[in-house]
Amino acid sequence: MILRSLGDRHVPSLEEMYERAMQAHEVYRVQDNSVVGAYHKALAHYIHDEFALPAQTERGLTLPKLMTLVRDGTFIIASVSAKIRELDGPAPATKNGHFVLIYGTYHHAHDGNQAIILH
Repeated sequence: MILRSLGDRHVPSLEEMYERAMQAHEVYRVQDNSVVGAYHKALAHYIHDEFALPAQTERGLTLPKLMTLVRDGTFIIASVSAKIRELDGPAPATKNGHFVLIYGTYHHAHDGNQAIILH
């Protein structure tokens, strides 16, 4: 999605990107023919090495910081738990999940709350 949005670039197929990410960069770890993890630092190296895009990892970004980065045009790839919940619900039992692109922000006019938009 990021590569397509930048235009004028060769965009490999998802299968090609997955193979390069696994074989050359070990973004995904496989055990018994199943993916058991994906790693942010390896993903950042893959993005930099394969597509000449700046990439870094950062933990613990706050909502205001995320919103500022997105508004400033930074692409954010986040890892979210498969157990996404309501804000007042219990935290997921595990921290691992899948990568998502944060591509927008939203300000709720009726209550002033702010949110990020995931793809």
